[in-house]
Amino acid sequence: MHNIENYYEVLECPETATLEELKKKYQTLVKQHHPDKGSKSYERFVLLDKAYKTLKDEKSRKDYDAELLAQTCNEESVIYASLNKKDINLNSDGIFGFTCRCGGEIPITEEHLCEDECIVECSECSNAILIK
Repeated sequence: MHNIENYYEVLECPETATLEELKKKYQTLVKQHHPDKGSKSYERFVLLDKAYKTLKDEKSRKDYDAELLAQTCNEESVIYASLNKKDINLNSDGIFGFTCRCGGEIPITEEHLCEDECIVECSECSNAILIK
């Protein structure tokens, strides 16, 4: 996987920012970096525009967030186990509990099983499992 730019950092917003917050910050930053306003950083202006266009659309933001999360997990987590989807049986609550080697519980849900591949992190440590 290639490294992707963190558009939230580009727009100086948290990943939990609302569409309105993203828009407000985008408008402020794009004014500062607009080539017509004397900015010498055309690349920054283009990156701001690309970041906002990606994050303002609900579907593209969801896809981008998943890619960013996967990148973050690959960089920061240790994948120590791999599970095959067909071997996972959800309980009546729709959860399969996988015990991490640290003793923490990694909850696997239907949402995880809908993806082609999914990395799920332990909430207690930096370990993760790969579901495919």
